[in-house]
Amino acid sequence: MKLSPLLEVLHLRPHPERRRRCFPLPVHASLREFTIDLIYDEHSIVDVINEFEYPNLRTLRLEHDGCLAGSDPLPPTIFHSFRHLYSLTLNHGYRENPSYIIEILRETPELRVLELYDVEAYMDTVFESMTLSASSLVPQLSTLRLEAHNGRKTFDPDILAGMIKSRCFDLPAGFTPLEEVLVYSYYKWKESEDTVMGRLSRLMELCQIAGSTFKVSNAINA
Repeated sequence: MKLSPLLEVLHLRPHPERRRRCFPLPVHASLREFTIDLIYDEHSIVDVINEFEYPNLRTLRLEHDGCLAGSDPLPPTIFHSFRHLYSLTLNHGYRENPSYIIEILRETPELRVLELYDVEAYMDTVFESMTLSASSLVPQLSTLRLEAHNGRKTFDPDILAGMIKSRCFDLPAGFTPLEEVLVYSYYKWKESEDTVMGRLSRLMELCQIAGSTFKVSNAINA
């Protein structure tokens, strides 16, 4: 596959017959935004995006169309462009391997915006790893957007709230506080009910007092 050296935005759906490349990768210095929609679960997502070098890539969106991310993915360390991403979106495919999300986040020290879709109980491990008392992942993160789907085991609101609070107060030197958290859920709930989203909203009141923007919405009150 050949790309124009002036290309700045790319949306790619790989062919199922593609094979891993072993020779030096072409460099596309102008590419700043890359969306890849993976529709075949036999491929490693990092293997697919590692077709080229993107030294100025800032926005990356990885979608799996409901498929798995691959049972034996290549380590994110092989994709050097993770190191200078500003915005990252992960959409589906990681339910069986949440540790892979953690590995990706270890490689994104400049990340400011993180969007996670298909959020459910498996993400508790990821949220725990993002708690600043436990790790130093994504030190520059300022915006977090989450989408949880209906009909699946929900995430633990206490774990998520604990992670968010750790990024609002008493941050270590060199860390950016979370300024905006948006949570969209297909779980139907009302403020008066003792639901996961209602509990999360109440747990996050302190962060709102501290000046962070926190919003939870769903199919009823969106």
